[in-house]
Amino acid sequence: ILHVVIMKKRILENSRLYIYNDWVKNKLNNDEIRDLNLLSDDEKYDAFYKDLEFGTGGIRAVIGVGTNRLNRITVNKFAVSYSLFLKKHYKGTIKIVIGYDTRLYSKEFSEIITSILLSENIEVYTFEKYIPTPILSFAVKRLGCIGGINITASHNPFYYNGIKVYNGSGGQILEKEAKEISDLMKNVVEVEIKTYKDAEIIDEQIIENYFENVKKIDNSYPFINNTKLIYSPLHGSCISYCNKLLDRLQVNSFIVPSQNKPDPFFRSVKVPNPENIEAFKEGLRYLKEYDADIIAVSDPDGDRLGVVVCSNNDYYHLNGNELGALIIYYLCEINDYKNGFIVSSIVTNNLGKNIAFDNNIKYFQTLTGFKYI
Repeated sequence: ILHVVIMKKRILENSRLYIYNDWVKNKLNNDEIRDLNLLSDDEKYDAFYKDLEFGTGGIRAVIGVGTNRLNRITVNKFAVSYSLFLKKHYKGTIKIVIGYDTRLYSKEFSEIITSILLSENIEVYTFEKYIPTPILSFAVKRLGCIGGINITASHNPFYYNGIKVYNGSGGQILEKEAKEISDLMKNVVEVEIKTYKDAEIIDEQIIENYFENVKKIDNSYPFINNTKLIYSPLHGSCISYCNKLLDRLQVNSFIVPSQNKPDPFFRSVKVPNPENIEAFKEGLRYLKEYDADIIAVSDPDGDRLGVVVCSNNDYYHLNGNELGALIIYYLCEINDYKNGFIVSSIVTNNLGKNIAFDNNIKYFQTLTGFKYI
């Protein structure tokens, strides 16, 4: 039965209405049709009035049924587009690393992409379980891969998920690459999934190599052993990884127990964003008991860190500019960067720039985004 979607104030144009009816008739299973019928008219409109957009570094969207939502069909279309992009630009053996975080459907979406890439004879490396984004980037370079994908919506609310895409540098793809994949997504159709061979599981040694590289940075400063740290992975993919790393560094640390277990709904916080002081509420409960010097919180995919510094049972939440300046100052203290330089985006304030100049270090600015750095 074809459905007509009439909104309270908005009506799907004919082409979008055709797509809506095609999804209902030919693409959705019974569970998905049930979910669609639970939506209000305005929600149905929002889910189908346009196609999902591929941004400068990937996709981030609400999970659900519809062309403007992240689901098995739109993820499938991305995977087809990405495989076409890879085979156009790279000849011979193409190797990709795929990871996922602890969010809803992250593992399932990663399996869809993995299966489609494998069916196109693209070699895929995956991890045994959820993985922090920095380790995925490290693995891309260490394994000599063309790029990588992490299924995550970073610090967004639980009803979001996304696809972050990385190139061979371990950084996110640039605008030209993103536009090409985006254009491909407008024209491809999803494919039947057929896996012809298994993905290769990344050896634990890669993660050990990552830890060793971190230790090379931090073990120069003896005060780290005298610092009392409260840490929370915020139900995300740093669970167990940061715990192990803190042990290796011999940091006197306490892990917030209520947030040290995967939870795709992030029930202990409103939004899992360590830039918001609300994300520290659970950690601050232990401040007096453990007399901590620092409380640190990472976001669900482990590439964003929030820090609170503590003194006399009081605390101060560092913003991004302050934390960045402290990192720059620390690196200048422990190393002699005669031939080094510092790069920041234009949204960063001048505090780090002034530190660089005081240490006779070259300083460059880019447009907003780590990809430009």
